[in-house]
Amino acid sequence: MIVVGPLNHQSAAVIVVRVAVNDVGGSKPTFGLSQEETDLPVQEDFAEVTIFVEALFHDEPIFPPPWSPSNPVIKVQVKEEIEPGTALVELRATDPQAHQPVREFRVFEEGEYLELKVNKIFVKKRMDYEVLGRENKSIELGVEAMSIDRQRSSRATIQVELEDVNDHDPILDQESYAFTIPESLLPPASIAVFTATDEDVQRGFGDVTFELENTDDFVVNATTGVLTVAAHGVDRELKAVHSFKVVAKDIPQGGNQQRRTSAHVSLSGPGSLF
Repeated sequence: MIVVGPLNHQSAAVIVVRVAVNDVGGSKPTFGLSQEETDLPVQEDFAEVTIFVEALFHDEPIFPPPWSPSNPVIKVQVKEEIEPGTALVELRATDPQAHQPVREFRVFEEGEYLELKVNKIFVKKRMDYEVLGRENKSIELGVEAMSIDRQRSSRATIQVELEDVNDHDPILDQESYAFTIPESLLPPASIAVFTATDEDVQRGFGDVTFELENTDDFVVNATTGVLTVAAHGVDRELKAVHSFKVVAKDIPQGGNQQRRTSAHVSLSGPGSLF
């Protein structure tokens, strides 16, 4: 039995392997034997081998778990757009030889968005979820814990997992709208289609719906943005020009994080609408 990969005491301290052995030379010639004599059982046996993986003692400084020498990563979850200068995490490590907390940390790999000050990791640069996603950038900083005698060290990579927040307003395709409609237009014929985009990409933040304000004579499909005449129709002789607002909203389920934008709409035309 040979070891084909690294063993990790933290992942598996006890490994049980089932071993089978077969007697390949134990079968008999079948020529001239009866059926009962040839149907002999396979000669084999089984055993279980238990392997105990001992923990390897390290003299190097030790960061708290879930950091480990085999997976030297410290993950931090942060909301996007956090202010530069904000402290994210305080580094801690122990010198097992001196039995004292580590007092000195260094950077061994610089990061664009993070910086180390004494024993704390700070935001150095604004982090935008959408921009980083488009550029496929990771947010990391390599730090090193020095032993008390400064002769030994351990490394850790600080990895920031950025959480998307709803920080972008929906954007309508025009700042204002003006339409001329024919008198022959009957409900529910469509007049126009509003479109809007939202740079937020996660958890419904970028899902845009539409509604109208200050009118009962026209309706808009909340999902498609199609503008139509209301079922009761509109009398041109009573009102020559119709003015109202179209509103684009994100997060269809609503809530205090919902963002919205609006634009003025003007409709006019000859004749009457029924």
